[in-house]
Amino acid sequence: MDLPEYMPHTPGLELGETRNLKRDMHFMACMVGRIAGHFTDREWWTATRTFYRIPDGSWET
Repeated sequence: MDLPEYMPHTPGLELGETRNLKRDMHFMACMVGRIAGHFTDREWWTATRTFYRIPDGSWET
């Protein structure tokens, strides 16, 4: 994780050197849940939300 504001949400979510799709997706879902402050269940994924477009060039690449 390169963004310092998200570091508090990362303990225990080490991806490691080898890729494992199931494990990595579980870790990403955990991260989303921690940031959102609630479990990412079917209701959370299907809820209608406002779409915000981030302009090109907003972040360094």
